[in-house]
Amino acid sequence: MASTPVEPANPSVELVETTPPPVEPTSPLVEPIETTNPLVELVETTPPSVEPASPPVEPIETTPPPVEPVEPTNPSVELVETTPPVPMVSTSSTNETPSSPNETTRSTNETPSPVLAAVQRRRSHSKVTELAPTHAELLPLVAAAARVADHGALRPWRLLELRGAARERLGAAFVAASACEGSEALKLAGKPLRAPLLIAVVTAHRVNYKVPAWEQDAAASGVAHLLTLLLDDSGWGAMWRTGPLVRTAPVREMHALAENEELLGWLYVGGIRDGAKTGSRLSIDPEQFLGVL
Repeated sequence: MASTPVEPANPSVELVETTPPPVEPTSPLVEPIETTNPLVELVETTPPSVEPASPPVEPIETTPPPVEPVEPTNPSVELVETTPPVPMVSTSSTNETPSSPNETTRSTNETPSPVLAAVQRRRSHSKVTELAPTHAELLPLVAAAARVADHGALRPWRLLELRGAARERLGAAFVAASACEGSEALKLAGKPLRAPLLIAVVTAHRVNYKVPAWEQDAAASGVAHLLTLLLDDSGWGAMWRTGPLVRTAPVREMHALAENEELLGWLYVGGIRDGAKTGSRLSIDPEQFLGVL
């Protein structure tokens, strides 16, 4: 009787063996996990949404065009540059355009050129006082006179100061060169004493095949003339004197001239006397001296 219930236990084992099949449906549970891939795809598709962010950068590139309106300001600059001709025409009394900016300035300010004024008032002073410029005062005047036109920049000149006893030696050279005697000799010897300072103008010829001797003499003469203008403008009286004795042997020896040097005369310099008259030289008619070819 006890062995009979054991046999029915086999069916229960079969039931246990039949339970595994319900496990098989669990495989579909894994498949829903695979469906998460679409979520991943959505995440992967989100980057394209980042691409629209690049267009906002383009408006930054379009900002330079507002700078272009600065270029139209150039016309205003041109107007400023074209304004000078207006005063040039209006200030000319003859309705002619001035030939130089300096002329426009003078006509606008109605102020004459100081150089022109100095030249117009220049005169030779045959009689001067015992005052004279010092060596130091002469130096800047000589430097300015050196600006004279000088072909080749040869500087074919030099100047010599004669003061005190040097003037007496020059008077003695005059007498020796003229062979005068008596009162004539005394008068001749006293001529260099008419001014406290004599400036001898010496031309020193340079060897140059492009610049002949006469051009070098012209440069030295220009220095002498400019120096008279500068002395006059500085308040000194001056007169350029020459004569037949300038290039005589005694006079050359007294000045210790070299073989390539010649004397062009002396500037007699001194103070201007009180009450000195202005120059009496009449003005010229420039049309008679300025021609056209």
